[in-house]
Amino acid sequence: MSKVVRKYFFPWQENKEKAFLQEMAKKGFLLSETHLGSYTFDEIKPADLIFEIDYKGQHREDNDEYLQICEDAGWNMVAKKGDWFYFCKERLETENIHFFNDNNSMLRKYLNLLLTIGATWFLMVFFIFQSSYHVKNMTDSAAQTMIIILISCVLLIPIILFLIVWFKYHKLKSNIKE
Repeated sequence: MSKVVRKYFFPWQENKEKAFLQEMAKKGFLLSETHLGSYTFDEIKPADLIFEIDYKGQHREDNDEYLQICEDAGWNMVAKKGDWFYFCKERLETENIHFFNDNNSMLRKYLNLLLTIGATWFLMVFFIFQSSYHVKNMTDSAAQTMIIILISCVLLIPIILFLIVWFKYHKLKSNIKE
């Protein structure tokens, strides 16, 4: 039996998302699929599982090797959403479980996310400037004003996301140096 739960997490809220997935596994539901704000779970025997979420970004060519390395380390991929990979592993008291074997790979995850957000923003700016000609030629000034406000909001969202992830990246980087 499957169960769908609607819940939203931002990329910088990965600890909350992992805690949510762990709690669901303890209740007897294992993540099988995820979409924007939607998690599908399959019923399992309640288990104490640890979850990790990784973002691969632009490095898709080595996915097979990447997944094999994860599997060799005991991590099972349970779901994939775009460039996000969801892994789980049974919690063993005798084992110190870390998905990222070094600090640089953890930083690389956030750097890939920053690059993706930045590239998306530049594409949005390009397409908006391409279509700005039509906005200038509109005769209804109220509609023109609304479109300009909408475009401004659309451009602001990736900037805010970029800044939040950038601060998380630099906080992690400074914690590593200490």
